[in-house]
Parts: sequence; structure tokens; C-alpha cells
Amino acid sequence: MARVICFLLSILTGAAVAQTRVYRFPPEGPQDSRTEAFEVGVVGPADTPQAARNYIEAADWFTLPPANFALPPYHREALEGLRVCLDPGHGGDMDRAGYKRGATGYRESVMNLEVATMLREFLEASGVEVVLTRDGDYETPDDGSLEWRARLADREDCDLFISLHHNWSRRSTANYLSIWYHSRPDDPMAAVDLARWVTLELNDLMRLSEPQHAGLYSSWLMYPPDGLADERRFDTVERQPSGFGVLRNARVPAILIEGSFYSNAWEELRLMDREYLRREAWGIYLGILDYIWTGIPSISLHESQPEVVEGPRPEIRLTLDDGMHEGWARNAPPRIHFDTLRVYIDDERATLRYRPQIAEIFATPREDLAPGEHTLRLRVLNVWGNWSWPTQIPFTVE
Repeated sequence: MARVICFLLSILTGAAVAQTRVYRFPPEGPQDSRTEAFEVGVVGPADTPQAARNYIEAADWFTLPPANFALPPYHREALEGLRVCLDPGHGGDMDRAGYKRGATGYRESVMNLEVATMLREFLEASGVEVVLTRDGDYETPDDGSLEWRARLADREDCDLFISLHHNWSRRSTANYLSIWYHSRPDDPMAAVDLARWVTLELNDLMRLSEPQHAGLYSSWLMYPPDGLADERRFDTVERQPSGFGVLRNARVPAILIEGSFYSNAWEELRLMDREYLRREAWGIYLGILDYIWTGIPSISLHESQPEVVEGPRPEIRLTLDDGMHEGWARNAPPRIHFDTLRVYIDDERATLRYRPQIAEIFATPREDLAPGEHTLRLRVLNVWGNWSWPTQIPFTVE
């Protein structure tokens, strides 16, 4: 049956496998007498001897680029110790006739779990601790509750939550990537950052047929607050459940990935190929790696700063870390956008003194603090475009 479908689709869509051509640059022969620049793809001055090397010219942009699944040399330095919750969606649906299935009957729940399993392998090879909301074709506890799945990341002390899905549309030719965050872009800022890095990697590796869809969306576009499809609602406080429940209930940076459309018959056939699903998992892995490696800004109490301070308006000494890893630049001032630097005490913006050369912040509340426990929180953007996480640092006022 699959062969028949492939044959018909190749006739109807002209989607036969494209031939590629292999070129060698620079051309064979002595190079020391060349005065013109080398051909595209060659690095170095024109009079530098270079060995010929191959590159493949694909027939078009949509030809899948190579993916060798080789872990970068810095993968453990970047990711080791991270905890990630993976949520393969729609488990336990095998008895629901026609539910979340492509034209051949291939179930979304199966492809979601395949990608999650492969992604777990890549992450664990980099020292990441992975928690799955399910590891088989069954419904998650609490009757598959979206809240249970999202809060698992919090219960397991995870750093990130990623829900894995594939898409469906009445338009049979639809096939693009969509990655979702909850609420306004300036609300779950870290989730938007994670989504952006994963989107860039997946778009490059998957080469889906509608690349004009950039692929980064708020789940409020699907389910606006109060059910009103009015963009002005994005400037109001959310008064009732909206967006995707699995993102709304997450307390850590959380995204939902719709990898591609199994309602597209040609794409469904590709999704049946485990190596194609591995490519998708690899793209998500690289996106996570890019995101973490480019740094998450953070603050900590300075080593001289006690956790118990005298009130009512103490000055708290903090150390600022831009989270980045680039060699000698660790000795430079934090690489942040200064205008974005904010410290909040109990969610109220504090007055700051910033000493960039020694990466220190002195934060003072604008109002007197009552005796008892309080929290500090950072908001800042580093030069890679990553926002700090909403981590809170406790301290006590006597």
C-alpha cells in the first residue's frame, strides 16, 4: 500500500528524489600561480595551496541536508546536570477510531513517542537527566491531565519542559513547523528563547514545504483569554484559562513543538521513516544545546552577603553571571544589554548600583521591608538574546 501511495504521489506532485551533483574545489592542478579568487566555498588567499575537497550541490533548498548525529565536542560542558521533562503527546489513543491519525492510519501518539525516545538518547549522552511523562503507548496518570503533565516538571525539579507533537490540517498540502509558548512574548521570555533556538535548528534540518511560516507562535493565538480573538486582550490580565493547558500550567520554561503535518500524505510517509524522526529529534537536541550554550544570565548572593539582613531597607550585594562560555571573555564584564537590567524584590523593582568590571549589583528595595522572608529575581538580556530564568533567591529580613 505504501509503495502505491509513493508512486501516485510522485506522479501527482513531481516529488521524486532529486539528483545531486558533486563538485571539487579548488579545481585539480597547481594553485600557486592563480591570481583570481577561489570559487565559492574555498577559504584562504588565492595563492595558498589547498587540497581539493568535495561538496554536494542539492537540486533545491528542500533537499534534506546531511545530519551525521555527531555530538559537538562541548556538549557535556554545556548540558551536563540539566534536567529536562519531555512530554510525548496523546498517549493511549489506539482504541479511538480515526483519532490523531494520518491517511494510512499512522498514529500521532506513536511518532511523538519515537521522537521523545530518540531525543532522550541524545540528551542523556550529554549528561542530561530526562523525565518522560510517558514511556509507552498509554495515557498519563490523572486521566491524561494536562496539568499533571506540566506540573511533573516542577515535581521532578526539571529546568525545561518540552511537549512533543505533530500537526493536522484540513488543508492537505499544509506542512510547516510551529513551536508554541504561552501568553505574551514578554511574559514567558525564557520559553520564547528556547523556542527560537529550536525553531532555527529544525527549520534548517527538516526543510518543510512551507518555510514562509517562521514557526514561532503564542498559544493565545489559538485560545485567547476569555475566548476573545482580540489582540487587545494580550495587554490585559488573564482572567480565565487560555492557551494550551500543558503550557499554561508549567512553572518552568515550556514549549510545545508541532514538528510537521501528518495530514499531508507525503509528509506522513516521511514520518514513517525512523531516520527521519531521528533527524527531527536531532534538530530539537541541537536547539536545546544552542540555547544553553549561549548562556542563561543569573544572579547569586555575593560570597560576602549573608542570607539574613537587617531591615527595613537593606542593600543586597549580588554577583551577576551572563551565563556564557567563551574562553577569555569570562574575565570581561558581563555581556548583557544594560538597559534591560532589572532586579525585583518581592516582584517590586529595586534600586540598583551596578559595577560591571567586577560583575556586582547592589539592590535596595524602594519601600521598607517587613521582617521575614523575601525573594530576589533578575531580569536581563545577554548579548546572545537570552533572557534570565524566573529563578528566585530567598533572603530574610530581621
